[in-house]
Amino acid sequence: MRRLGRTTAVMSVSALALTGLTGLTGLAVVATPAQAADSVTTKQFGGTTGTGPTGIAVDKTGNVFTANNGGNSVTKISADGTSTAQFGGTVAGAWGIALDKAGNVYTANYANGSVTRISADGGTTAQFGTTFGNITTDLALDAAGNVYANGATLNQQPLLPGAVTKISADGATTAQFGANFGTVSQAYGIAVHNGDVFTGIDTIQTQKVMKISADGASTTQFGGALGGTPQGLAIDAAGNVFVSTSANKVMKISADGTTTAQFGGATGAGPRGIAVDSAGNVYTANFSADTVTRISADGQTTEQYGGTTGDGPWAIAIDADDNLYTANRSDKTVTKMSPVRGPLLYSSGSFGTVQVGATGKLTVTVTNSGNSPVRPTSIKAEGTGVSVTGGTCAAGTQIPAKGTCTVELAWAPTAAGALSGGTLMILYPDGAGTGEGTELTGTATAAPTPTPTPTPTPTTTLKVFSHKGPVKAGQKTVLTRKQRTDGAIKAVQARCELRGNRLPKRASDRLCHISVKRPLATATTGVRITAAPTCSKGLRISATIVAKKAGARRAVWHKAWRVTADPAIRCKISGTG
Repeated sequence: MRRLGRTTAVMSVSALALTGLTGLTGLAVVATPAQAADSVTTKQFGGTTGTGPTGIAVDKTGNVFTANNGGNSVTKISADGTSTAQFGGTVAGAWGIALDKAGNVYTANYANGSVTRISADGGTTAQFGTTFGNITTDLALDAAGNVYANGATLNQQPLLPGAVTKISADGATTAQFGANFGTVSQAYGIAVHNGDVFTGIDTIQTQKVMKISADGASTTQFGGALGGTPQGLAIDAAGNVFVSTSANKVMKISADGTTTAQFGGATGAGPRGIAVDSAGNVYTANFSADTVTRISADGQTTEQYGGTTGDGPWAIAIDADDNLYTANRSDKTVTKMSPVRGPLLYSSGSFGTVQVGATGKLTVTVTNSGNSPVRPTSIKAEGTGVSVTGGTCAAGTQIPAKGTCTVELAWAPTAAGALSGGTLMILYPDGAGTGEGTELTGTATAAPTPTPTPTPTPTTTLKVFSHKGPVKAGQKTVLTRKQRTDGAIKAVQARCELRGNRLPKRASDRLCHISVKRPLATATTGVRITAAPTCSKGLRISATIVAKKAGARRAVWHKAWRVTADPAIRCKISGTG
């Protein structure tokens, strides 16, 4: 079985692992070779954004939004990258950006310390609460839609310690959430996990992560010192916290907050945005190097991911299919990096031999052999009489890395011969809009010519009304007198038997005195047989009547009567007959 080919523009990670990183002081790349399955396509996504994009987010359908600090605007790029336009009205120095479940867009506004909400259709832009301090850099939403924003003061006296503001989901309530962060401080990056709020803090004395409990009652340092100014913060599904720092490294704080350590090797220069994909791999957008760094989920591999981005990647986001987007602050662009998914591997596509008029069934198992998920956009089966009848593979449903799904197929051939044009094709987006397929085969055989069932020859019916019980010696007895038949009586025979031996006619007449009367040969009834036996011992009288109608098998009636007498009369035969 052959797998149908695919075409895509592929940029190998192994070939690009060190591109653009030369000359960086203290750069260290863990010496683990990049995997070919992690090849990446890198391209500009959409047109230019507003000036100075510093925040980026992706909605559930793949639309990309950027917060443009220099342009006081939000840009929306459609999921296919064909449309780039301002979304909503003007905002005041938008820096961070986030989306709620309904698709409404929120921006953290650096210029006036506020949060703006843009409705999901872009029709309404309004201030949404007021934050703590005169600048706001980042914000995050919890599962209920409450908004949490970093706040601080800048360029005014007195300088206030940084703090987090909570704005209720309806925007009606705005209040400081948890305690402030002590001595003059600036917050960088914010995330919510299981209701708890985490943010990076830079103070005069130290750089750290602060945790505010879900009820806002507890504000404590989470983990140890970071060793550099926090630039971005992300949390994986297990609750581990990752922070990109000004020291060109990523620090990992374990989910219980007990350990704080460098995660992987050095990143590219100037890591800002940070994100975690569905497999736990960590990515940083490196502002000064125009690159993205990928650290494997186990922390053992640190490498450049894909090609170079636009100028000055500041923020980073990952969609549901692990496509990665960077907002490039210096040249007002968005870069999309897509892992090349698959290839998809198929089990046998053979229906075998199927009879014309019957339906052959086949289950094909599809395996995603790559290290990134595949989300099919369509599943097509072609070939005369071939159709998809079910299975677990479905458009819009991911096939996880190394995962499998099934496609159930049916083939109903209408003519003998090989299956014509049989293919199973699964299409999926991977940066080049390609898919993969496999050939379907089978042989149809003609249905056997049925053997005609012979028409059975009808049987003549014959019913004879006859004497019941034995015949008494010395007495005349009517053995038959009436018959019913749909044919004609063709033969009548009556005789004597002595001790099982057939008697000659003369002897039979002498011992049994049998009389047979019958109507014309065409008669259907009226045969009369009588007998008057003279002895009894060992004597028996039998009669046979045959009837037949045209085109039918004959019917034969036969019966024998025992002759009795009390006392028994011995039968004698004399003479030469």
